Amino acid sequence: MKINSIKLKELDTRFTMKPTRTAEIKTREGTIETPSRAATMFEYNSKAKIPTNVLIDNPITVKYTSLGYNTLRNFLQTNEVFARLHHAQENTMDRTQHSQLQFALFQPTITEYKDENIPAAMQILQESKELEKFLDLIISLQESLHFDIISLPYLFLPYTKLENIYKKRAAQIRQLGKEPFFVLNLKHNPPDFEKLVELFVNELNLKLIGLNFQRFPKAALNYRTISKYYDKDVLFFSLQVGRSDPAHDDISSSHYLPFLTNDIFAVAAPQYFDPSKKKKNIESGIEQPSKIPSYQEKLLQLKLFNKKDLSLDSIFPLMNQHKELLKDVGNPKDERLVQMIKNYMTEGNTKEEQKERITNLKSFTWVHELKTSVSEFTNFRNFIKQNDTSFYVTERPLLNSTISDMN
Repeated sequence: MKINSIKLKELDTRFTMKPTRTAEIKTREGTIETPSRAATMFEYNSKAKIPTNVLIDNPITVKYTSLGYNTLRNFLQTNEVFARLHHAQENTMDRTQHSQLQFALFQPTITEYKDENIPAAMQILQESKELEKFLDLIISLQESLHFDIISLPYLFLPYTKLENIYKKRAAQIRQLGKEPFFVLNLKHNPPDFEKLVELFVNELNLKLIGLNFQRFPKAALNYRTISKYYDKDVLFFSLQVGRSDPAHDDISSSHYLPFLTNDIFAVAAPQYFDPSKKKKNIESGIEQPSKIPSYQEKLLQLKLFNKKDLSLDSIFPLMNQHKELLKDVGNPKDERLVQMIKNYMTEGNTKEEQKERITNLKSFTWVHELKTSVSEFTNFRNFIKQNDTSFYVTERPLLNSTISDMN
């Protein structure tokens, strides 16, 4: 869906620590207000594992695809990867067709996996010929899918090279009648990051800029750069946002980002760890199989969104409030879901049954977080509109202390 306009609507500067704002994104289908939470395909997949039909109706969805070294190399040398990515994105579009804005991002990896001796995919794109081929292909891929917004991923390259790339590709995308969406990494070196944001806003006239998320201590100068645009008609879309911040009592990262001039948030999927894989004993250097956690230990790892504190907390006290949890996700009447929540401590009679129960509960925590977080952003926007951010923050001590640390 095409963006018709992006306009700053309300600005609350009475909250002196960090100004807050709301904005409107107008499309053919209607208006999207920010701050807002985007839905991801991980969250859609989680919904599919819950024994009931919970509606995900976010107006913005994003599919983030990481391209490793071997995948990117094959993408540039064979037809099969292009076809596979195209097919996967078609399926995504079918599942998210209600969304007003759909984003697809194909991000080459920028770090190497030393343990497995796999280089970063960005190494391939250091060669200009391969870089140009890659950009041609991902633009062609998105155009063939009839995307109105065409994204370019973060490119770990020097500013002198990036400036020419972005100017050329922005012109190309607009000649296609599309809107460019370029993504930066908040870890990018600060002088170049500042110049790139300035290029995007002042010369290329981008109204929506993507940011690969980093925690504040790792990107303080770059957060300072984007804060200079708090009163401008330009929005920042944070991708791969950490679900919670362990340095601040597991507060939901998405819910402090509006105080850092971020407007739209998409949470990263968790990294999968296979407990059956062997690990080395640090002292002996001998590989030993990891201990497989019990059902109760697996439950301890699950987190639910606490809307009072804006934090991710242990499921144990919250799961007992099953009526409230059902209300949070739209109050479905399916008895299977009610029983799953009421009997969450019952592990089942077989390993397969135990695995299914944990999968269902884990999926529920993610969908519950998404639905409750969206509702909380609606509440937060109302406070901004009333110039009452100070009261909102004062009523939430964990949020207050977190943004005080980032001041």
